[in-house]
Amino acid sequence: MKISDEHHTPFLLKPAIAVLLLVLGAATAVNLSLYLRQVRSITGDGSSAPLYDRHYALVGDPRSPFLSSVYEAAHAYGLTHGSYVELTGAGLEASYSSVTLMDIARESKVDGIIVDADDSEEMRDAVNAAASSGIPVVCIGTDSYGADRRSYVGISYYALGQEYGKKIAALKKDTVQMVMIMMSPGKRTSSQNMVYSGIIDYIREAGLSSRFSFESYQVGDGSSFSTAEAVTDILGSYSLPSILVCLDETITSAVCQGIVDANRVSEVTVFGFNLNDMIRNAIRKGVISESVTVPAEAVAENAVECLDTAVSGGFVTEYVSIGFLPVTKDNLDQYENDGSPAEQDREAEAQ
Repeated sequence: MKISDEHHTPFLLKPAIAVLLLVLGAATAVNLSLYLRQVRSITGDGSSAPLYDRHYALVGDPRSPFLSSVYEAAHAYGLTHGSYVELTGAGLEASYSSVTLMDIARESKVDGIIVDADDSEEMRDAVNAAASSGIPVVCIGTDSYGADRRSYVGISYYALGQEYGKKIAALKKDTVQMVMIMMSPGKRTSSQNMVYSGIIDYIREAGLSSRFSFESYQVGDGSSFSTAEAVTDILGSYSLPSILVCLDETITSAVCQGIVDANRVSEVTVFGFNLNDMIRNAIRKGVISESVTVPAEAVAENAVECLDTAVSGGFVTEYVSIGFLPVTKDNLDQYENDGSPAEQDREAEAQ
């Protein structure tokens, strides 16, 4: 009996697929091998003596402007304190998840790791694996709850919620206003739930619960494209919320662009998170009211100090609080010139 070509195709493809997978696997192995060799040359695991007393890895998404700022500050600070801080994976052709980069840093036998963490089980396992190998880990950005990290260096997310709550309360009207809290999906849920709680508690304590209704919404799947699509759907709806609170940089950027594209700038008040060129321009042009940012230099220096203390066997504070900075049109120029809003602005808000 003659077998048709349709039935031959899968058998012909299998060897080709197998070869392709082998090539990809070999390329990845070579990539990582070269990277580990480069790391060992820095720390003196080869024939030459170490150039620095300590070698730290900074792990996170290298495309993040915030992480890039933290890296630059940590690298500069480390050089003056006997530590070399490298951005793990920066020299690799392919991009890897933060969990995989954690494994690379651990296999590199670095003295310590600073990680822009998340609340996933995979991240907890990666942090615990590093700790079990004798490598202290400091989390920044988001804590890895329940993990064996030495310290978390970052903002209080509940306090951030209180800050947003204060701004929302100042917009009260006689009518009920809809507030949408736009969250990133999945891995940072615990931290963002704390922001949400801070907002709700502030509004309730201010006696304004009857003036606002709240809805939380997880935006997209974490990618810029899906986030932009979700934001477009929201901004294109007839019943647009009166107030949008964006809890990460990707969402804030998508809203900055989407609200202009939808021609709805004057219809909604937007509070964002973090800064980049797009967000700065949106603040300057009045597209969004303000964005809260975290001083990268303070995060970087405190994280390196925590690792230095851990490596030397000293006591490490489990939580190092970093103050956040609300950036508005009024203090944007001051922020860009000095790296922080004018002190008198912060004192005026406290009064």
